[in-house]
Amino acid sequence: MTPIAEPFCDNLRLTFPQPDRDVAPPVRDELLSLLFPLGIAARADGKSWDVGPYGGVLFAARSFSVFSVQLSGSALRAVREGDLMLEMCFLLERHSHTVTRLDASCDYAIAAPPFLFQLYRRIRRTPLAIGGKVVTIRDVERQTSYNTFGEAVENLYLGKKSAEVRVLVYDKRHERIEKGGDDPGDCLRIEVRLKSQVRCTVWDAFAPERVYYHYAAPSLVELPASVRSWEPNGQGFVLQEKQNDFTPYARMLLLVKESPVIGQLLRLARQDTSGGLESVFKLIQRRFDGEALQIPSVPALVG
Repeated sequence: MTPIAEPFCDNLRLTFPQPDRDVAPPVRDELLSLLFPLGIAARADGKSWDVGPYGGVLFAARSFSVFSVQLSGSALRAVREGDLMLEMCFLLERHSHTVTRLDASCDYAIAAPPFLFQLYRRIRRTPLAIGGKVVTIRDVERQTSYNTFGEAVENLYLGKKSAEVRVLVYDKRHERIEKGGDDPGDCLRIEVRLKSQVRCTVWDAFAPERVYYHYAAPSLVELPASVRSWEPNGQGFVLQEKQNDFTPYARMLLLVKESPVIGQLLRLARQDTSGGLESVFKLIQRRFDGEALQIPSVPALVG
């Protein structure tokens, strides 16, 4: 069973300490600023923002005694396509947090109905092992409907709702058509839903391949030979801050290499015939020195 593409993060939720219940922690405004180039719009509830062109949503508000931030799958898709995933992970990592939910998903170009039917029959006969946890037929939630082709479609939830690891296997083609989207052809999605007890990190959102196969293989899919083993490395804000493997220079190098903002600066420098790259250096030096930068006014055209 060959995947259509590499596994990706389809849902990410984090919690941050919020000492003052009336003041949002800095991570909210920093995140909004980072996502601004994707196109964001505040919703009327004051807690959510539309993000990107695919109907993505960012939720950022106090939840009980902590501050909760959640990005939907469509929002994360926009972040990836905008080449902002690396910068976002660095941003989130700078703030003490806990990853409370991470969905690692992968799509396969196979007909979902027969796969789901056979999978359910298989679990009825023999329990599955998902990341060391045994899933019996009593732990499976089965939802059945019919697609536009008259085939029975089953969504299978492997694991109880309260489980720290729960896997959803479903017909992505049926879901997309049902929502009015284009027919993508045969498409089965396997979605590994991980809670805080698993101890994921933001880097598992950046590169979820290892954590995906840790739980999906070998019971549901084959483990590619190139995929290294995964170990939990998440740390909540009640623990000591973990040591970062990236030096300041390495972070700068990654940002210069990957940042779309740097790319835009370089494109503008090529268009700026008066100063070019030297203008960029001077502006960065002024910013570094704490000098206020003012955007020059454009002279009005005299008709």
